[in-house]
Order: sequence, then structure tokens, then C-alpha cells
Amino acid sequence: MRLPPKALSPNARGHWAKRGRAYRRYKEDACLLALAAQGGPAGRREWRRARVVCHFFYRVRRRRDGDNLIASMKAAFDGLEAAGVVRDDSGLIQVPPRITVDRQTRPRVEITVEPETP
Repeated sequence: MRLPPKALSPNARGHWAKRGRAYRRYKEDACLLALAAQGGPAGRREWRRARVVCHFFYRVRRRRDGDNLIASMKAAFDGLEAAGVVRDDSGLIQVPPRITVDRQTRPRVEITVEPETP
């Protein structure tokens, strides 16, 4: 999936309406991609707890704040809940993000969700 828009960064100082539009669009994208990965609404899993790993790919190597990257993914996590991957996004356990430089392909984030075993 594409990288989160800059408006979703916790450090963004934009207009609330612009942030709201970006949030809704990113949440919907994450929901649709999660449903497609599950095989549609019939393949819903709805785990109580799950580990989520976000792997960010950028074209340029520079320092990035992992906490801000995870915070900017809030809309995507809500999209996973809307798709039925987890019952409640409070059941998502965020692993520190992985950041990789990939000069050949477009910048993106890959989200991996696995059930959390007790």
C-alpha cells in the first residue's frame, strides 16, 4: 500500500478537514486491501489479538522516526478493524517498524498481520 500521507503524521500542522479526508481515504484503502488479501468478506478472520509489522520502503536513505511512522498508520489500523481482521484495533500489538531503502520501486508500506498466540 502507498505510504501514509503527510497530513496523517503526528507532526503535521495542516487544516483539520484536509487531515480528515486523508484519514478516511487511507482507512478505506487499508480496509479494501485487507478484504482482498482475505479473499473478500467471506474470508474474514476477526482475531482478538494480532501482531502487526509495518515495513516501510523509501527511495532515499535518511533518518526516520519509527514512533511517528507507527502513529501515522492509525488510519490503516482502523481499516484493518473495519475489514474484520481484528475485533478491535486495541488488540493490535505494534512491532517497531522496519525501514528499508528500495531505489528500484515506488515508496510503499507493507503490513503483515499475524495472530498473537497466548
